[in-house]
Amino acid sequence: MTLSGEYSRDDVLAALEQVSQYGTPPRGRTRLLDVGSDHFCAYFERELINGLTAFGGATTKFVEGEYGSGKTHLLDLLHELAVDKGMGVVRADLTEVIGLQHWKQIVRHVLANLEAPIGGEVHRSLPAILDAIAAQGSDASDRLRRAALPHAGFVQAMRLRATDSGITGFARDRLTQFLLGESVTVTELRNAGIDGVRNSLTEKNAEQVLRTVLTGLSKLGLPGVLLLFDENERTFTFNRERPPERVVRGANLMRRFIDACAAGGLSSTVAVFFVLPGFVQNCALAYAALGQRLQRRTSQVDGCAWRWPTLSIADVVSHLGPEAFVGAAADRMCQLAEQCQPTAPDLLDRLTTEGHDVLRRHAGTGFRRPLMKRLATVTLQVLEPT
Repeated sequence: MTLSGEYSRDDVLAALEQVSQYGTPPRGRTRLLDVGSDHFCAYFERELINGLTAFGGATTKFVEGEYGSGKTHLLDLLHELAVDKGMGVVRADLTEVIGLQHWKQIVRHVLANLEAPIGGEVHRSLPAILDAIAAQGSDASDRLRRAALPHAGFVQAMRLRATDSGITGFARDRLTQFLLGESVTVTELRNAGIDGVRNSLTEKNAEQVLRTVLTGLSKLGLPGVLLLFDENERTFTFNRERPPERVVRGANLMRRFIDACAAGGLSSTVAVFFVLPGFVQNCALAYAALGQRLQRRTSQVDGCAWRWPTLSIADVVSHLGPEAFVGAAADRMCQLAEQCQPTAPDLLDRLTTEGHDVLRRHAGTGFRRPLMKRLATVTLQVLEPT
């Protein structure tokens, strides 16, 4: 028995069980329990994937929202959408350990954790993706060679790996280390028989490496890359009147990344930063030029505000206020329950009552995660094993 076109009863039960515990569905099942984000996802696919990255464009988005407001849910939705479109995807949690001022660490994370569906399988890490491209017999390496990319060493390393050049053993290990952002000397590479690969990832060249890799993958045939950054603890805060150097540096790096997207320094890339309230304001205080680029506008025209670089998570489901969201979420739970097995006729009323109780308990704060946890728990209680 299939539900919603592609999900089985077991899929639904597994999703509900995870939502009841954590407030978010398991990876790959986000759309099953989505409420109200379909219009934004359609816009994202139409304008940013089909209308921008497909033609080599790049852009950035910043989405602000409190804990439990639905940022992670939207992040998961965009992740699934990008994979369905064949794009590469990488997710990074922003913390005090890996913040936007630590560009080298972020780039190393991208190199090791980028995923891309190629040949019917999802491959993880830059070397694995290049191996999959080589296995497809791609003849796109000449386009990579001719591209004016800022890091010649990474261009050559990517070409060698993507063309099944016969490099094996020790030499292949050194090339893998280089492509993962580890320090490998020119002497080590030459001793392994690898020429033209130099200048390992450093803090100084991290921006050039990232631009080279992301644009290079598009030259090799990948339809695009989606970068998803999730601020799960406040990383861009300062208490002094004058922001510390690390904050100013992080703001300047973000400004340069945004400008690279706008000016053609990056190809076929969308970066979405899911941040906590105050992040964008602090950006403006730390670096005025960045604040200008992140100005937020609102509009009553459906979808117009989505085109600005910064939006609130509430903008994504702006047509659903808290009361309407409760109603829509209760309806969705009832639909899933009824497709699994006949349920009590008062389930909708019960879910609605429980949902309103959550609203009262979380007035003025992020209510969506605790709401979905409560509703999933109630729904599971009526779905007895059959």
